[in-house]
Amino acid sequence: MTKNPPLTEDQIRQSAEAEAGHAAAQASRHAQLDYMVAEQRQQQAVAALEAIVDSEEDRFKAAASKIEDSAHRGEVGEEISQLVISSRWVRDQIAAGSIAPGEALERLADLREQHRRLVARTQSIKTVYERQLQIAKDPGAAVDDLHSRFPALNR
Repeated sequence: MTKNPPLTEDQIRQSAEAEAGHAAAQASRHAQLDYMVAEQRQQQAVAALEAIVDSEEDRFKAAASKIEDSAHRGEVGEEISQLVISSRWVRDQIAAGSIAPGEALERLADLREQHRRLVARTQSIKTVYERQLQIAKDPGAAVDDLHSRFPALNR
């Protein structure tokens, strides 16, 4: 068995430098992998947010198409158009990376709330319109409508 001779200071320094270089290269590879993973996750988040925006936009458009009467469409059409424009703006901001995911989700929640209120209002407008249409077709329905809305007339 031969014993290894002791290392000189120069050999120790070179070995330490080589180890430090290896550790730095490995850390750089890990940092690159971490960056790639983070970038991939961000791209997935952007794609998911864009899909959510597209889904909301489809819902807004579907609400517009459910409004069969042109008078109703005229009353809410502009508001639905604004919802679609706003959802497209959010999608564009997401794609450009100029809006944080949390803020994008908040804006989408606001748009959903506006949509919910619009649909609720549209349904009540449609109900009134249908009642008025029925009254116009049947004079007896007009009397019934008045009696139902104003019970004091029943005396």
